[in-house]
Amino acid sequence: MRKLMRSRSFVISGSEEFTSSYIMTRSHHWIDWEKAAALPVCTNFVNRGVFSPGDSVQHVNPFLLYVEIPLEGDLCLIQRDREYTISPGRVGLLHQHEDNFLETGKSGFCRKLSLGFTGTALSTIVCQTGLAGQVVFPVRNFQTLYTLFDRIEKLLFRKDGNTHPELCALSLQFLLELATQIQPAYPEKLSQAITLMHSRIGTNMTLEELAGELHVGKSTLDRLFRLHLNCSPKDYCRNLRMEKAKTLLLQSTLSVKEIASLCGYKDPFNFTNAFRHCAGVSPRDYRKQNRKHPDSAESAQLV
Repeated sequence: MRKLMRSRSFVISGSEEFTSSYIMTRSHHWIDWEKAAALPVCTNFVNRGVFSPGDSVQHVNPFLLYVEIPLEGDLCLIQRDREYTISPGRVGLLHQHEDNFLETGKSGFCRKLSLGFTGTALSTIVCQTGLAGQVVFPVRNFQTLYTLFDRIEKLLFRKDGNTHPELCALSLQFLLELATQIQPAYPEKLSQAITLMHSRIGTNMTLEELAGELHVGKSTLDRLFRLHLNCSPKDYCRNLRMEKAKTLLLQSTLSVKEIASLCGYKDPFNFTNAFRHCAGVSPRDYRKQNRKHPDSAESAQLV
């Protein structure tokens, strides 16, 4: 029997806040948040929901990567200081650690599928596949995505720890299938530079070394980053390191010194200063303030 759930408003403590009042016709969740987050990549929840007029969800510094797939009607998403419309045939990505606001679109109604992903390798996968640069984009293989969604949903429904490997594999397959839909957005040299940065985030690769490996001038590389990403290569690399640091602080028990090393900082003091400049607090304070057990909005609805 399907469950109909509606909540007028609620707040999840920690790093995610929600104001929501939408109906979920079916929802399945991972039982053990910490175990899910410790895997390379894993689906934390799936649901089939309905947005009615005035319904909305707000995420503040979300721990999960959310994927929204409208089946009927549409959604309005505000993220990265822009407003997007997600309609059937398109997919919306609500990125980790990025504030966003999702509400019913102009149609006044939306029936949709949702997934939430977590995992220690999630940010790397999202970046290396090109999904990091996407918010809303068209999909041509909806049936393939729906089949994967259905298989993931059935595994979560079983709540069987023996299915972890299969769930990880299906989660990765879903994200890779999404990535195949992305049209090349950046020049080849810029895409190669981004890939190298993500794969060597734990090293101290300089701009000179990056440009040399790509056989392109430093000024050309700097121009490409500023033109297409509105930042310098140095700023992009620093932001990349900080996002990885945030994930490790919240999803691992590694010390600040170990996290600094994994993010390419030999000196923990320099890492702490860089992190404080980015996040406004020290790494330890960030972990203390945010590291809880944040269930998703959908999880809070489950009865």
